[in-house]
Amino acid sequence: MLDAGVATDLEKSDPTPEDTAAIENADLFISTGCVGYVTETSLERLLETSLDSRPWLAHFVLRMFDFGGPKEMLGRHGYVTEKLEGLFRQRRFASAEERQHVLDNLRRLGIDATGAEETGWYLAELHVARPEEVAKSMPLSEVLNVSAGQIVEI
Repeated sequence: MLDAGVATDLEKSDPTPEDTAAIENADLFISTGCVGYVTETSLERLLETSLDSRPWLAHFVLRMFDFGGPKEMLGRHGYVTEKLEGLFRQRRFASAEERQHVLDNLRRLGIDATGAEETGWYLAELHVARPEEVAKSMPLSEVLNVSAGQIVEI
């Protein structure tokens, strides 16, 4: 299922020739818990190595982080980004302090954690980016089926 991985800091530099060889024909890039720490700079460098293959990108984004920058960048490359309904469990909080920190961040952002992060889990939203022609011909709702408001274990 996984063909390759890249350990280059794409925030600071372009992919190496070895990285490019490993990912240039990718069909799908997945990030989970990265956005917020990794920016559209890394995502764009990754995408530019594989523009000929036009991969899909699936980003599980913790609710305390905004996906606006990456979504805008993907749009400039002819991608449509859709947010799937539902929340996806990432991991339990490591401590009471971490839990409180996240709940405070969400409260400051106006995000209600009732029945969600308050239960002790980091939760993410799934943003799927696909080439515009694919998104138009194959609605995401037909590809993935998750009910609104549902918390999904992955």
